[in-house]
Amino acid sequence: MIYDVILIGSGLATLVTAAKLSDDKRILVITKDELKQSSSSLAQGGIAAVMSPDDHWKYHYEDTLKAGHYYNDRAAVSMLVRRAQTEINILINQGMTFDKENGQVALGMEGAHSKRRILHAGGDATGRELVRHFRKKVYGQSNITIVEHEPVHTLHVEDGRCIGVFTEKNHYYGRHTVLASGGCGGLYRFSSNPDENRGDGIALAYRAGATLKDLEFIQFHPTLLHRDGEAFGLVSEAVRGEGGKLVDEKGKAVMDTHPLKDLAPRDIVAQTIDMKLKKGSKVFLDITNISNFPERFPTIHNNCVKAFGYQPSLLPVAPGAHFQLGGVAVNENSESSIPNLYAIGEVACTGVHGANRLASNSLLEILVYGSRLATHLNKEGEGNIQESFFTSLKPKKTIKVTLPSIQEIQRNHEEGAGIVRCREYMEKCINWCAQYLEKVLEEKLHLYEQDAIEKINMLRTSFLILSAASERRESLGVHMRSDTKEISQREFIG
Repeated sequence: MIYDVILIGSGLATLVTAAKLSDDKRILVITKDELKQSSSSLAQGGIAAVMSPDDHWKYHYEDTLKAGHYYNDRAAVSMLVRRAQTEINILINQGMTFDKENGQVALGMEGAHSKRRILHAGGDATGRELVRHFRKKVYGQSNITIVEHEPVHTLHVEDGRCIGVFTEKNHYYGRHTVLASGGCGGLYRFSSNPDENRGDGIALAYRAGATLKDLEFIQFHPTLLHRDGEAFGLVSEAVRGEGGKLVDEKGKAVMDTHPLKDLAPRDIVAQTIDMKLKKGSKVFLDITNISNFPERFPTIHNNCVKAFGYQPSLLPVAPGAHFQLGGVAVNENSESSIPNLYAIGEVACTGVHGANRLASNSLLEILVYGSRLATHLNKEGEGNIQESFFTSLKPKKTIKVTLPSIQEIQRNHEEGAGIVRCREYMEKCINWCAQYLEKVLEEKLHLYEQDAIEKINMLRTSFLILSAASERRESLGVHMRSDTKEISQREFIG
């Protein structure tokens, strides 16, 4: 069978695209996990959109550029913020319920936003509610086949175009293939992502020959709840937007030296907290001024109970890997450099985020680009896949290779691609990855066991991120180098 569209991933990007494709499209959704398991479900923040009379898309545009250190693609940002209100209204008309205040959609404040424009659903469960909304539209559709627990190990590229995917068990053929595999937080031990998000999509795209962009930019969320070195979910920026204050163990405000204080951009807050922690201090988020905290932030409250057995008023926080800003380079229709291969969501680099993502723009990006991609694919013809391309090959797993453990790969990656980087450690960590990759035949991954393929993907993605970080000599946004005084100064243009 030839599918019209193959979607690789289990998160919101997959669901939005699948839900908006026309009913006459034969769609395959394939994921190494379950369709309900993704970073999208964990998203506590919200959706940034201009919804009030005193706000304007130009303000949202300027906030996005400023947070991104003006490294953003301005045309992409303009499209994103102009389309935001339309996407929200479509959701509301479809029955999506957003939190309200005095009968109107409640608009929250988050870091680096100049206006209250953050929509939430279920308090701090916006991602989960969005996933639930779109899952209803995807499950049970006769034209959509869902395959779970089947990792894709290779993109099938023939004559320069993508015609499907290979898994351990099967070959699936499709006229259009969409990478929606999420980010790479699983390369770090301390992360807000599911552990399974290890950057598989980057490795897949690299081996297929797709253009990759800005891989050095990994955003660290400033406030992951932690106890004894273990993360218990992130503490949404919305908490600081509603009055939460970052303090040290003496009660001294951590962010008072910045003009925006606790609502400074994420990269600034994360780097400040990281510096404090490395000097031996502790950092807490003081929530004593927030009334009805358990009701307003039920997910965070439940995580606190899980971690401590009760709701403390001072939440111990530390930065953790959160969002992959770079990825597969795509245009406004999510097209990669390989014909018939697309990328959407965290695995894609649209250019909207620049060198640091503005809070609550990620869910918006999925909604906007998911709609555009579906519209584009709905207009595309069937194309032509020659029958001669079809083969049936299920070789035995014959290649054995000694590889490091997942924990060792994570430790190495953190050392070289943490919040603050330097050439010495980056080169050391690059060489560490290379010594293993040199022993691997990546063009013959089908001959390796799945456990080995998982580690090979991690090593390849880590190597690519570290290499990109090493090549960028300046400090810019989330890419902070300790071995150079060069800080990129970019100014607003137009």
